[in-house]
Amino acid sequence: MVTPELRQPDDPASEDPPPEAGGDGPAQVRNTVSGTVGVVVQAGAVHGDVSLHAAPLPPAPVVPRQLPAAPALFAGRSAELARLDRVLTATTAPADPAGAGQGATVLVSAIGGVGGIGKTWLALAWAHRHLERFPDGQLFVDLRGFSPTGESVGPAVAVRGFLDALGVEANRIPVDLDAQAALYRSLVAGRRMLVVLDNA
Repeated sequence: MVTPELRQPDDPASEDPPPEAGGDGPAQVRNTVSGTVGVVVQAGAVHGDVSLHAAPLPPAPVVPRQLPAAPALFAGRSAELARLDRVLTATTAPADPAGAGQGATVLVSAIGGVGGIGKTWLALAWAHRHLERFPDGQLFVDLRGFSPTGESVGPAVAVRGFLDALGVEANRIPVDLDAQAALYRSLVAGRRMLVVLDNA
């Protein structure tokens, strides 16, 4: 925050002497700028247009919210939810204001079982109950591993979708899959995020 302070010549705190009596020039003004500042420009008498050229600020990180809606009707599974709590919240306490220790650990948990027993609903129910633990975003992809059509989503498509969700412009996405994966890791490094790979 920048707080300009204007001091007139008759201000005792001003270090500039007052103008001589009868002088034709304008009164002197001393500007004191405190706080965190960048480039400070002060102009006196200006005639015509003024153009300031400064480097644009870097864009704020994109916070993706890709989780499907929480299951409207979800009952039971208390034991499974409690187990996920123990596994996934042991070292992922809610983000603190100072940001200490954030993003230091990657936890992976697999929910297994036959098709149709509610694995996706269980994962989504848990995720929506703990959104505050992942303030930097949530990524979701359906890999269609058991799709009736047999057309599963490959790593290249999944990673490209994550890069799109993270706000990477198309002309900045590498062609090579390994380079795409490296870019993805760089973007999520140090961020508290949840990644759900469904139907793997």
